[in-house]
Amino acid sequence: MGTVCTGAVCTKGNPDFTEEEDKQREEFCLDNLRLPEPKLNRLLFITTFENNFNLLKNIELVDFMNSLNNLKIDDGDPKNILKISNYMLSKSDWMKFMEYKILNFPQIPTININYKNLLSQYFDDVFDELVSIYNYFYDAQSEVVPKLLFVSFAFNNCNMKIGQKINIFLNLFADFNNEIELTNEIYSFLYGLVRLALNLPIRFFIKNEGNNNLEEFCKSVSPKNYEFISENEIRVKTMIDFLSKEIKVIFGEEENKKYKKEEFKLFLTSLKGSWILDNNLIRSKLELCLP
Repeated sequence: MGTVCTGAVCTKGNPDFTEEEDKQREEFCLDNLRLPEPKLNRLLFITTFENNFNLLKNIELVDFMNSLNNLKIDDGDPKNILKISNYMLSKSDWMKFMEYKILNFPQIPTININYKNLLSQYFDDVFDELVSIYNYFYDAQSEVVPKLLFVSFAFNNCNMKIGQKINIFLNLFADFNNEIELTNEIYSFLYGLVRLALNLPIRFFIKNEGNNNLEEFCKSVSPKNYEFISENEIRVKTMIDFLSKEIKVIFGEEENKKYKKEEFKLFLTSLKGSWILDNNLIRSKLELCLP
């Protein structure tokens, strides 16, 4: 998987194509990349739930990001129009964004009141996860979260367009020299991917034990499925140990390795880096670290 795609159709620099056409062809090539098959056993029940419950799969990541960056919400009262142009979002900002903007995307199917109530709880939990991550990495006691971390939620939940996701990742984290190195932003973003792939759904199951409305989306899930990781300390240790190891794989033992954008693109499409692009691959790696 070191080489993503070969052949003239995906070759950059073709004189017959403009730079924009080159970019579109390369993204198309990446979108058709086949990621490694995840090997899931004990955590497969989360995937089953996610496939049924996740509404963001109906929209593209770029649309989520554009909406987040250009948000204007009108809940019917002219006095309650909210424009989010700040870097940080409160829980109220986030919940209004999801309810009034994302759930009203034309690609999102009509949902009943029970589903909407569950989604509201889920989005509330997403914010709690993200604010916890932010406070951990920035030694803060904040009640607001930077927009970048909300992208970590959408990154592996929106429509699976690999090329789009890779280009967004590169543009988010490349510096002025078009280089990527380990920063708090990257570390917290990657931890967000890991935590939202494991901790978020497990906490949601535990909070909703006995909730009949949830059975529609995970009929076969019971406390027996997750009792081996029901303790928060076990999950946190597993996630931190896993990511600490992977950070050294990415950035070297001294964690000071730098990549050019093209180099990091190749890493993301390699066996070592493709886990970043898929929740199931994240969970398959976490399974190997679980007690």
